Amino acid sequence: MGKLLIFAKYYFFIWTGEDPDERLHIHIYRTNSKNVKGAKFWLDDLSLFDRGDFTEKELIQIEKDLRKHLAVVNTQVKKVLSGEKVKAIRIR
Repeated sequence: MGKLLIFAKYYFFIWTGEDPDERLHIHIYRTNSKNVKGAKFWLDDLSLFDRGDFTEKELIQIEKDLRKHLAVVNTQVKKVLSGEKVKAIRIR
């Protein structure tokens, strides 16, 4: 797992061992670990694939955060996928 970002009350990360033929995506969990199931967004168009146990309001905010910080997310993803060690970036 590559933790990419910590933003507000969410962790954004990718799993490095997933199916390489699957579209590139990012997983999101709450930092307070109350998620039973995280959300999943496709990175090519930022569409929601799996809402997890987030509310609609949270998903709207997460999508806004992803759009705002997409360049940073993509840079971090490329580093993880190329085998580089990545330290999570905390965005305030």
